[in-house]
Amino acid sequence: MACRDRLDRAFARYFRPSTAGDSSEVLVCHGSMIRYLCCRALRIEPQMWNRMMIANCSLTTIQIRPDGTMTLVGLNDIGHLPPAPQTYAAPPRAPAESLPDR
Repeated sequence: MACRDRLDRAFARYFRPSTAGDSSEVLVCHGSMIRYLCCRALRIEPQMWNRMMIANCSLTTIQIRPDGTMTLVGLNDIGHLPPAPQTYAAPPRAPAESLPDR
């Protein structure tokens, strides 16, 4: 649980409305962290991160409105990379019984 606690602290720190008006922040992190933070922003079960694929060096954009609501604007954007260096780090497979039905 220490890892999840650290992820939740990062979410609380960075995923909040800006007090300075419009602003942008860049977080550089591993795919598992990106997937977890996206689940939190979308208010879906964090276990759903196992169903996401994130390319190495991809861009994910989340908009945070003044009221704190969030929108996933872009996920896994690799348009800035030529095809040759595009690679993926696959998430670990979760047991089927731990995933909700579609």
